[in-house]
Amino acid sequence: DAPSEKKELLFRIARIEEELLVDPAAAIGNYREILDDDGRDLRALDALEKLQQAQGQWPELTDILKRRLERSKPSI
Repeated sequence: DAPSEKKELLFRIARIEEELLVDPAAAIGNYREILDDDGRDLRALDALEKLQQAQGQWPELTDILKRRLERSKPSI
């Protein structure tokens, strides 16, 4: 289905940007796009947390940690 294909393509692009092109800002942009479509995607949250911590992007990292907290809350 199209949304999951888009998500997988964005993950592949982000990994290429991060690992081969060494462009963390571009990779962050793609991971954020994934989260725009699916705010609870654990892989995107993990990747963003790692990149933003490495880049010293503390306010953005705080946002990711808040999303993790929201994700871990049990639904009633």
